[in-house]
Amino acid sequence: MWGKVRASISNQKLTHNVKNYLYKPLTLEERKQHKQRKLVNQYKEEDVLKYNKTYRSAILHNDYYWNNFYEKERMRNEIEYNHRAFRIYSIISTRKWCDADSIANHLKLNKREVIFIIRKWKECGIAEIIERTERYRSVFKFKIKNVKLYYLTYSNFKEKK
Repeated sequence: MWGKVRASISNQKLTHNVKNYLYKPLTLEERKQHKQRKLVNQYKEEDVLKYNKTYRSAILHNDYYWNNFYEKERMRNEIEYNHRAFRIYSIISTRKWCDADSIANHLKLNKREVIFIIRKWKECGIAEIIERTERYRSVFKFKIKNVKLYYLTYSNFKEKK
């Protein structure tokens, strides 16, 4: 018999299958936990203790902020900056001098963004910078110490009153 299919589905099987696909919303506590997990570092204490004091405090400051506060707009900006920072970190070789212009051209990023991220690394003590002017333009060279890059807060903190 072509074109017709006779199949009988029992009501038990149908309701059993539908129950598996029902949407169960998260509770408020589960939602808060999922929001704050994106930018919190996963590390062992002994790994972080071998780095310098400013880098350790920057890592701990980032984790403290994202465990205790949540701002949607700021989190989106921080995710973008951390993504760019990890892209920059992945293509440079440690302990060798690199040019910010070539990195920006290679990754198709703005030179200002690259310099902003590297200056933040210098504040944390994981980068060295040489900045000079050549023929009316600034040349920006840097090298990274041999460290593992963790999530950092790249935007400036302004205390709420």
